[in-house]
Amino acid sequence: FSHPSLHATTYATFSSVVGFMVVFRTSQGYGRFWEGTSMVYKMHGEWFAGVSTLLAYCKTSLASEELVTEFQQKVVRYVSFLNALILAKLEGGTEDEDHAQALTFPLLDVAGLDSESIMSLDGLENKQEVVFQWIQTLVVEAIDSGVMNISPPLLTRA
Repeated sequence: FSHPSLHATTYATFSSVVGFMVVFRTSQGYGRFWEGTSMVYKMHGEWFAGVSTLLAYCKTSLASEELVTEFQQKVVRYVSFLNALILAKLEGGTEDEDHAQALTFPLLDVAGLDSESIMSLDGLENKQEVVFQWIQTLVVEAIDSGVMNISPPLLTRA
């Protein structure tokens, strides 16, 4: 292997293959990053659509104005809290999700939520699913109490 042109050909081939692999992987990573970013924006848009639909369905409520306002405020607070929890989960890279940067974002009056419920999330692995279940339960209770008085086919859109 003392022939100089053989070394140059081997080096050129190796460099070309490594260069192609680096460019290919970088391109894939870039595509995945933008796909993930698009999905987060889509998620926020879906939440906005769902919450605004729930709030609009309260217009025909048979319940008192106080109950309607309480329901609307709870829904917005829970969704704000859910958003922070999901962004903390997506943030990754931290061993302890309780110290994720997403949990430092401003939330919409979390102090207005039941502190015992919030404290019950401590130590749970799937906090997001629990809060989502709380939102679903809140909606079912609102339907039962007459806060949301809308026909069932329309209600399924929320």
